[in-house]
Amino acid sequence: MAQAPKLRRLDQRIRRSKRSGKIVLGVVVVVSLVFGLTLIEGLFLAREAGRQDLVVRAWVGLALLVGLTLFSAILTRRQHRILDEAREDLEALVAEDPPG
Repeated sequence: MAQAPKLRRLDQRIRRSKRSGKIVLGVVVVVSLVFGLTLIEGLFLAREAGRQDLVVRAWVGLALLVGLTLFSAILTRRQHRILDEAREDLEALVAEDPPG
C-alpha cells in the first residue's frame, strides 16, 4: 500500500494534463478564428482592390491556418488517448496490489 500515494499523485497529474490540453486547444481555436476572420477581411479587401497576388496570399494563409489548427486538434486528441491508456495501466496496477 506504500504505492497508493504515488499512484494517486500520478492520477492527479494525468487529470491535470488532460485539462491543460483542453485549455490549450481552446486557446488555439479562438486565436485561429480571430486570425481567420482577419485573413477573410483582407481577402475581400484585396479582391475589391484588384490585387490578385494578395488574394492568393490570403487563401494560402487561410489554408495554413486551417492545417495548423487541425494538426493541433489531432495532437491534443492523441495526447488524451495516451493519457487514457496510462490511467488504465494505473488502474490495473492498483487492482493487482492486494490490500493490507
